[in-house]
Parts: sequence; structure tokens; C-alpha cells
Amino acid sequence: RSASRGEYLLAGLHELQSQHPSVGDVRGKGLFTALELVYDRETRQELFPLEGPAVAAAGEMKAVFARRGIYAALRGPWLFADPPLVIAEEQIDWALSVFDEALSHADAATSSAGAAPPPHLF
Repeated sequence: RSASRGEYLLAGLHELQSQHPSVGDVRGKGLFTALELVYDRETRQELFPLEGPAVAAAGEMKAVFARRGIYAALRGPWLFADPPLVIAEEQIDWALSVFDEALSHADAATSSAGAAPPPHLF
């Protein structure tokens, strides 16, 4: 079940990658998945640092997740999507819609949106 649900989740995350310039890469095995958030897709510069202050978009993303009731770990440039093994496809679809909303905040902080580079890139 984890493998089939994981394939479904990964397909949805890849679709989000095609729509959001902040998503540089999508990785996963089963239901353990992560999105790499980048400032610039060409250079693969990280959008958020592992240490130190993050750009405002990180807080905005966390606020979306909290408001919509999803626990999603945002650690540096990695956004983890690791649902329980009993998740249904309808729940994955709903979670992907929340990720879509949150990623719009990350997109606004990218080079493609004309945002200044994050402080950790200097």
C-alpha cells in the first residue's frame, strides 16, 4: 500500500514541481518524500538555509500548513511530505492542494519572481 500511495503522491508532487519555480527537485520512496526548494532552478541555489535566519516565505508557508491542519516539516531547503501509511488518495489530493497554496509563497521569493537573493546566499 505504501508503494502505490507513494507513487500517487510522487506524481502529484512532480505536477506541483512543473507549476512552481521554487521546487527544484522531488525525491521519495514510498510515502517518505521531500521537495527541494530553490531560489533559482538553473543554479540550484537553496531558497532557505539550514541554519540562520530564513526568508519570510518560510514563515508564510508554515502558517498555511498550520491554518489548514497539515504537519509538514520544513527543514532548510527541504519540505518533507510524509503522510501516514493509511492515507487515502482523496486525502493526498487535499494535501497537494495545501502544498500548492503554500508553494505560492515560496515562488514569490525566487529569482523568477524578481525577488532579491536570500541573505544566506551572500
